[in-house]
Amino acid sequence: MPHTYIRSSANISEDKKYRYELSRTWDDALPSIAFILLNPSTADADIDDRTVEHCVEYARRWGYGTVSMYNLYAYRTTYPEELEAQGFPVGPQNDEILKSVAATGVRIIVAWGNNARAERIDEVMAIIGRPVECLGINKNGSPKHPARLPYNLQPQAWPYQARIIQQ
Repeated sequence: MPHTYIRSSANISEDKKYRYELSRTWDDALPSIAFILLNPSTADADIDDRTVEHCVEYARRWGYGTVSMYNLYAYRTTYPEELEAQGFPVGPQNDEILKSVAATGVRIIVAWGNNARAERIDEVMAIIGRPVECLGINKNGSPKHPARLPYNLQPQAWPYQARIIQQ
């Protein structure tokens, strides 16, 4: 679904390996919403990918004017196996940016799918420090990724529980 924006931006590292934030605005009079996904693909300030298009469409349907996208891992790749081969790189600025987003109080939708490491989920949820929502829950308890979901979904609470690490 093609969209028209009044503002479009991306915070990408100089070496182009990491994308920390991607934002699309179509109406400044409406509130903002944030999505936290697994890792960024090739989308940038000028180009949307399928996931960006889906997140924008959800945000529009829910009455938002800006969507910003963040990730558990800031490493840019379209292949989950490459993310794993690289050691699931978070990116040097990612946690600070996630802290900033959480501090704004913006509504957060988590949508990273099945491939996140439990330790990283715990780290990010500690950074966020408040309840979040999702588009649905996978069998393993992870929040569903938006790319192949229908547009008529509404956010629901994500029942995150920190793992108890036995020592």
